[in-house]
Amino acid sequence: MNTPAPYEEEFRLRLRQATRARRSWVSASEIAGDLCHAAKALKKIADPERRFDCLCDFIFQGGEMLKRVDDSNASLQSVFWDGDVASQLWDATAPLVSDKEAIVRFLLKLYDKGWDRIVFRSVLEWDRLYLPTDRLAELRDAARERIEKDPLAKQYERNVPARIWSQCGDVERFDEYVRKTLRLRLKSVWQSRLVVLTACKRWEEAETWIRKFAPPHAVRHYLLDLARKRGDGDALLAAYKEFFGSTVDIKMLREAKKELPGAAFGELVRHIAENGGKGSFLDPDYATMLLECGMPDRLREHILAHRDDDICAMRAITGYFPLGTALAKADEPLLASIPIRLGVLYLMSQSNSKYYPTVHRKMAELEALAARVADWGSVQPHPDFENDFREAFSSRRSYWT
Repeated sequence: MNTPAPYEEEFRLRLRQATRARRSWVSASEIAGDLCHAAKALKKIADPERRFDCLCDFIFQGGEMLKRVDDSNASLQSVFWDGDVASQLWDATAPLVSDKEAIVRFLLKLYDKGWDRIVFRSVLEWDRLYLPTDRLAELRDAARERIEKDPLAKQYERNVPARIWSQCGDVERFDEYVRKTLRLRLKSVWQSRLVVLTACKRWEEAETWIRKFAPPHAVRHYLLDLARKRGDGDALLAAYKEFFGSTVDIKMLREAKKELPGAAFGELVRHIAENGGKGSFLDPDYATMLLECGMPDRLREHILAHRDDDICAMRAITGYFPLGTALAKADEPLLASIPIRLGVLYLMSQSNSKYYPTVHRKMAELEALAARVADWGSVQPHPDFENDFREAFSSRRSYWT
């Protein structure tokens, strides 16, 4: 008797709850929640073969629900290849399956059901089939036969076999297949060829291929991803240097700080600053990085250039007061005054009395900092700023009482 594996009954129950026929309307979010509960039970099944069988049912039955419900908020789709649930289950299960034929049968079953986009545009191009070369070649040929029989599929998926073959990791055979079988220029399947070059660790050729065929706006992103795959610190630093132009991308700078060691990140920040990285507004994170990397001249230049920023265009108000505190501790009272002033003006512009205690406290800090400033230079002295502040917000009676 074929007894269910532990937790398999729980999984089947949860899956039935998610995919059962409903007479009344049900939201896609509710179905997605039930599927996530089923996924938790699926993870606990120890036998990889049984777990893969359950995963096939999870993907197939759950995916069928996409055809039956309104998923305009994409909550149900996020359970599958647009999110992490099914992707993580696949990566944890498919490599352990000894019966590789089961993987091929499942993928062809999905394709026969018209799920070509899920199978071929998501799984295959992510190189996540976990099949040996001979099985990949068989799957490629089977997919090609189906495409030849279906004119519509041929129109949209004519380079699917090339994507499959790219995972075999043979550059010459891949190029020959593309030229003779598909009659496509290599330019039309350059991403698949890039997969081959990357799998063979032919980094210089891969970089040349990116620069030749990648869209201009995406070249730096592909180069950065290639450097990460190489695992070479010098190559990653060089890719980050090329990534940043004259505009400071603080989000990518945070990523670089996580990936690069301290000395390399300091070199990157110096490279950005020396090549015109000024930013379109006073960025607290960028200024803090300049401070931590010991670049006082660039820090002063960045802050003074934005001392008259429009408070309505400020995007990172929460970081201005911490920046002022850090500059004050670094014995830079003049520079510390500028972000604090901008923060104070921003809070007052919100016309909300709950900010008044903070503004009172920050105005007192500005007065203390002013006592430490010997030369204001081009910056407005504190008494003048205080007078302008009082005149601009004289109507805020609750603030002054």
